[in-house]
Amino acid sequence: MRFRIHPCNLQPATCNLKPKMKKPLIILIAILLLCVLFACNKAVLGYEEYFVNYASQKPYTEAVEVFNVSKDEKALAHPLFNAENVYINRVLSSSGMYVIKDSKTGLEGLCSESEFFLAPIYTRIIEIRGDYAIAVRPIAFEGFTKLYNCVGVVKFRGANSPKEFGFRHEYFAGIEQYKFISDNLLMVKGALGNSYLGQSTRYDFAKIYDFVSGGGVQMLEVGEIRISAFLNMNLSSVSLYDNIITVVNSDENKATFLSLNKIDKQGRFEILLEQNGLIDTNKHTVDDRRHIELEIYYVGNDWFILRSIYVSTVFFDDYDLTREDSKGTTRYLLIRSARLNVKSNLLQSFAHTGVDKMLLVVNKYNYNQMRELADAYNDEEHSKEYNGETFGLYYPPVVPPSALIKDGFTILYYASPTWPQGFLTYVDTFCIMDSRANIIRLNELWMPLILVDGIGVLTADINFGMPPNDAEFFHIDKKRIVADKIIDSRIFYNTVATHAGITLVNRVNLDDPTIYGSLMGAYNTKGVLAVPYEYEELSLFFGEYALGSILSPASGNNVAKKYYRVSRTGGRTELSDVYTIKNGVYITREGKKYGLKANDGTLLIPNRAESISVIDSYLVGGVFVKTAVVTVEDGEAKIYRLK
Repeated sequence: MRFRIHPCNLQPATCNLKPKMKKPLIILIAILLLCVLFACNKAVLGYEEYFVNYASQKPYTEAVEVFNVSKDEKALAHPLFNAENVYINRVLSSSGMYVIKDSKTGLEGLCSESEFFLAPIYTRIIEIRGDYAIAVRPIAFEGFTKLYNCVGVVKFRGANSPKEFGFRHEYFAGIEQYKFISDNLLMVKGALGNSYLGQSTRYDFAKIYDFVSGGGVQMLEVGEIRISAFLNMNLSSVSLYDNIITVVNSDENKATFLSLNKIDKQGRFEILLEQNGLIDTNKHTVDDRRHIELEIYYVGNDWFILRSIYVSTVFFDDYDLTREDSKGTTRYLLIRSARLNVKSNLLQSFAHTGVDKMLLVVNKYNYNQMRELADAYNDEEHSKEYNGETFGLYYPPVVPPSALIKDGFTILYYASPTWPQGFLTYVDTFCIMDSRANIIRLNELWMPLILVDGIGVLTADINFGMPPNDAEFFHIDKKRIVADKIIDSRIFYNTVATHAGITLVNRVNLDDPTIYGSLMGAYNTKGVLAVPYEYEELSLFFGEYALGSILSPASGNNVAKKYYRVSRTGGRTELSDVYTIKNGVYITREGKKYGLKANDGTLLIPNRAESISVIDSYLVGGVFVKTAVVTVEDGEAKIYRLK
């Protein structure tokens, strides 16, 4: 990305939560200069040393109904379950659970592919760990005149279920009141049994409970986090890494590290270390300090990465660089990063490593957080209007970056300085860090790889846009295939994804007035153009086929949109029954009824559903894409498994 730079300084900005379509953010010279900056710290074997190699999903041949929540006896026995109103709203891919929603009340419940668990009586299902869920539900308390949304924990599966704990904290969306910090430990701001209703809540302590050992009957208190009278636990984030409890409070510019295994006579966890942020708040006004954020990331073996970022819409003298937000507002940024070993109290700045302008860190320790962001975006409905009718729009995969990297390694995204045409600018790039906080650079890659069947394409994190580049991909043995080279800043490429041996690429020609946005084509593993750049949409190939759409001018100012089944060699057959393109399947429509077909035309679900949703999750269970299908048919909510 290109940033406006203060002549004497450096640095990045807040991250957008949605990926952007590839834009010409930097010129080719910047990319080439970036490669020169990289020095290899370690000899590597092949890309599989660091990146997970996923398999392509096989073509679908059958849709098998696995669960009908509307006919489940346990569901129908619940007094608050109304089968006429329920549908399945979304999939929580990290746990494999499905969220049920009541169309009348908007409340949520829970089921799996084979079992009903919770009736839709909860305002929101927040997080799942094992047989337990953190949830919010509306509760009327005796003596209070209003209904409170309260957060708590519910054991939804197994012995003694369903069983609720807590639900005495009035829920505030911006506060981390309840949080699973491991597979058996729960953090609660304040105390589990205390009432925090009808007041402006300020927690000055937190407790950790073992939610498994009590067998679903009770929560066993492990210890208390009480750091100081000045620490506002209300605004603090609590996590657990290898028996080290971390409490980060950006408002007070402080991170505190405590031992899970050392508890004093008062039942409080012993403090190992307190660390202030890396930006001196004394240089800024009190109002400015509210914009300084402190974040920490764990990489293993007691090593943490600290990042402080100061973001302001008002110019200040020592800013590093600027970025524009989605509304075009300029934000001035200051970023500082360092690595910290909690056991040895060793703090080392990244100032002389070239990675000081840290943007984001991803690994197994924030896997669920990254997956939730990716799943949320992939679940969004994308659409365009043609001739007064709205059609679903196929959108390229958004992958959770934490699932790219192998266990024991971490991806560090950072802003790297370059000097194209004699002026200082920054480009987003990455390096790898091992579990002992050693930096590893891969010279030939400026973004991490998604590896599928031994073929890799560069991918940006959810938060960053991808700059224009060659149409390229990489073999697992580090062989780079350049299928088409960027010509200038007006014609460029973005490699989207690879699947079943075919790599999808966007080509953008800013000087061509006849196209409706970028056009998509595809290459085989040898870098030969297999599918010409003709398609507005082009899905992943499953086996021999993908689905594509082409726009062409029609009468007046209208646009005609035609759908095609596209073969691996570029041949195509026009289809008249496509409503929306998905991955490996497409939705059909007849009147107000919907159905589903595989890419090759195999009928999976006839046009009998009042609604149908195809929900893709990426990099799950060793395959690139895993698809869930949920429908409402004759008022019944069903789940299908594709085979």
